[in-house]
Amino acid sequence: MTPNRSHTPLAIALVLFSGTLALFWPTLRFEFTGFDDDIYVTDNAHLNDGLTWKAVRWAFTTTYANFLDPLTWLSHLVDVELFGMNPSGHHFTSVLLHALNTLLVYFVLRKMTGAVWRSALVAALFAWHPLHVESVAWVAERKDVLSTLFWLLTMWAYFRYAELKSSAGDLNFGLSDIKTRWYGLALVFFALGMMAKPMLVTLPFVLLLLDYWPLSRFSGSKHEPSGTNQGRGTFNKINADFSLLAVEARRLVTEKIPFFIVALAASVTAYIAQNRTGAVLSLDLVPWEARLTNALVSYARYLGKTFWPADLAAFYPHTGAWPWWQALGAVLLLIIITLFAFCLRQRSAAWAVGWFWFLGTLVPVIGLVQVGSHAMADRYTYVPLLGLFVAIVWGGSESLIRYRIPAALFYLIGGVAAMACAGAARQQLWHWRDGEAVFRRAVEVTRNNALAHYNLAFTLAEKNRHDDAIQHYREATRIEPQIMGFNGHYNVGALLARQGRWQEAGEEFALAARIRPQDPDTLNNLGYCLLEAGQIAEAINRLNSALKIRPDFIEARFNLATALERAGNKGDAAAELKKVIGLDPAHAEAHLKLGDFYYHANQFENAEAHYEQAVQAQPDNAAARVSLGLMMAREGKAREASRHFQQAIALAPNWPLPKNELAWILATHPDEQVRNGAEAVRLAERACELTEWKRTAFLGTLDAAYAANGQFEKAIATVQRTLSLAESEGNDVLAKLARERLSLYQNEKPFAMPTPDRSPP
Repeated sequence: MTPNRSHTPLAIALVLFSGTLALFWPTLRFEFTGFDDDIYVTDNAHLNDGLTWKAVRWAFTTTYANFLDPLTWLSHLVDVELFGMNPSGHHFTSVLLHALNTLLVYFVLRKMTGAVWRSALVAALFAWHPLHVESVAWVAERKDVLSTLFWLLTMWAYFRYAELKSSAGDLNFGLSDIKTRWYGLALVFFALGMMAKPMLVTLPFVLLLLDYWPLSRFSGSKHEPSGTNQGRGTFNKINADFSLLAVEARRLVTEKIPFFIVALAASVTAYIAQNRTGAVLSLDLVPWEARLTNALVSYARYLGKTFWPADLAAFYPHTGAWPWWQALGAVLLLIIITLFAFCLRQRSAAWAVGWFWFLGTLVPVIGLVQVGSHAMADRYTYVPLLGLFVAIVWGGSESLIRYRIPAALFYLIGGVAAMACAGAARQQLWHWRDGEAVFRRAVEVTRNNALAHYNLAFTLAEKNRHDDAIQHYREATRIEPQIMGFNGHYNVGALLARQGRWQEAGEEFALAARIRPQDPDTLNNLGYCLLEAGQIAEAINRLNSALKIRPDFIEARFNLATALERAGNKGDAAAELKKVIGLDPAHAEAHLKLGDFYYHANQFENAEAHYEQAVQAQPDNAAARVSLGLMMAREGKAREASRHFQQAIALAPNWPLPKNELAWILATHPDEQVRNGAEAVRLAERACELTEWKRTAFLGTLDAAYAANGQFEKAIATVQRTLSLAESEGNDVLAKLARERLSLYQNEKPFAMPTPDRSPP
C-alpha cells in the first residue's frame, strides 16, 4: 500500500499554523511594553471608545505617530472594541496575523513553484526565526504583520493574473475580464498594504523579480536547475541575456505603472508626515558618510543575525560613521554574494531573485533616509528575510541535486535549522514580556545605548524603583549628554524630590536649567526644591524667574505664595494666592491656605468662605474638610462639623487629627443625641496610637472620652498623664485645663465643652 499524498499539503499547513500559534502563545500573558505601545494603544485617547465613526474618520486622516497608516489604526480600534485595554487580546491579534502570514507564505510559494516541501521550509523559517519575534510580540508593530498580510495577498492575486495572462494573451482592461479582475485585486491589496505600512513600496520591484522566477514571464526565461550554455561564449551570452531582459523588462515595468504610482504617492505622503513631525533627521545630525557606512554595515549585520541570531535588541543605537575597514568589508561581502547569485542565475534563478529581494526590500529602511536614531531594527527583516530564505532553500536544494546529494539530507538539515530557530525564538520571546525586560535586554547586549537606559529608567520609575531608575537616567545622560542631558537631569530631580532629597533634587534641576534656562517647569521645580531645602530667598528668585517666562503658571505662583509665607511676608503671600484663585477659581489648595490666613487674622467669615470653596472645588481634600469642620465646631454646629470630620477620616484613614476632633465632639458635647462615649474612646485611642501617645491635646481628648463613657479610673490615669506631659512641655493652658478635668473625674463627672475653640491644622 502507498500513502495517500493528497493530504500532505493540508497536514503541512496545519503543522505550520499550529506550531506558530504554540510558539508565540506565551505573548498572551505579556504586558504592553510602554515602548510606543502607549502612543499606539494605551495612552491614545482616540482609541478610548473603540470602533466609532469618529475614530474611523480620525484613522483615515491622521499622521499621528509619523505615518498615514489607517488600516493599522483600524486594527487597533477593533482590538480596543473587542478586548479593551487587556494586552492579551492585542497580542492574540498579532500572533494570529503572523500565523496567517505563515500559511500565506506556504500557500503562495507552493502555488507559484509547485514545490511543497521547499515552500514549507521557507514558511517555517519565516514563522519561527528569532528576528521576527519583535514584529509579533510588540503590539506597536502591528503594522508589520498586517502590511505583510496584504503583501502576500498581492503576490497571490498577481500570480493568478500572471498565470491567466501567460496562457490567454495580453491584458484586457475590460472590467468583465477575469484577468483584469485579478490584476485589479492585486492592486487593491497593494494599496491596502500601503495603508498599513509604507514599507510595501518595494513590492512592485519584487513582482518584477517574480516575473523572472518562478513565473517565467520573461521570454525564454524557463529556468532549469541543470541548464548549460551549449558552447556559447560567456560574453556573448551575457549580452544576449541583457538585450532580451531589457525588452521584456520594459513591457513588464509598463504593466506595473499603477503599482509604481501607488508606491510613489505613499512614499511622498510618508516622507512629508515624518519630516513634518521631525522624525527625519537632517544631514547635520547624521551626515552622508555616517548614513552610507551604516547602511553597508547594517546589511552585513542583518546577514550575520540571520545565520546567528544572537544579542538581539529592541533598539540598536546609531554610532555614526563606521571605520572604513568595516564598511569596506561589508562592501566586499555584498559584491561577492551578488556576483555569486548572478553567476548562478541560469542554474538556479532563485539565488538571484531571493538575494535581490533581500537587498531591495531593505532599501527604504536601511538608513539612507534616517528616521529616528537607530542604526537598524529586527522588525525591518520581516519581509526581506523571505527573499533570503527563498534563495537558500531553492538555490541550496537545486545545487545539492546537481551534485546528486539526496534531497532528504537537505530537508533534514533544513528541519533542524527551523527547529533551532524556534528554540531561539522562544528564548528571545521572553525578552518582550514587559517594558523592563525589553530594555534591560537592550542594555545587556548593546553598548552605549542611551535610549535603552533612558526607557529602562522610565519603566523602573513607574514601578517605584527610584534608585535603580536614577542610575539608568544618569547613564543615559553620560552617554548622550546633548540629547538626553535635559530630560535625564530633570527626571532624576523629580525622583529625588519624591524621596524628599531636596538638596540633591535641586542640584539636578539646576543642571537641567543650565541646559534650558528658559524652561519654566524646571525653574518652578528648582524653586520648590530650594524652598523645601530651606533656601527661601533663592527659591523666591527662581519662582519669580519662572513667572516672568509664564505669568499664568499657576503652580509656580502657588509655590511663590508658600515661599513668601515662610519668609514671613504674609501680605504678599495672600496677594499671590488671590492671583492663583483668579487664574483658577477652583484651586482648592489656594482657597485652603488663604482661609488659614484669614482665620489667624480673626476674619472668620472670610476664612469659612474659602474653606467652603476649597471643599466645593475638591471634595476629596481631607485637609479642607478638617478646616471647615473646625469652623463649624467653633460656631457650635456640631452635626455639620462631625460630618466633615467623618468624611476626612474616610479620605485619610491614618490621619490622626480628624479622629481626635470628632472624638472631642462626641466626648464633650452637652447634647446626649450627639454625645457617644464608646465611639469617642475608639477614635481617641486610635489617634493617640498614630501619634505614639506623645500629643498632649490628643491625650486630653482621650481622658475626656473615657469620662464620657463612664470609665473614670482610666480617665483619671489618662488625665494625670496629660497633666504630666503638659507640665514637661511648659504648656500652662493645657495643664490648667487638665487639673480642672481631673477634679471632675474624681467626682465621677464628665467634662462638657459645647463650643470647642480649635485652630485649623
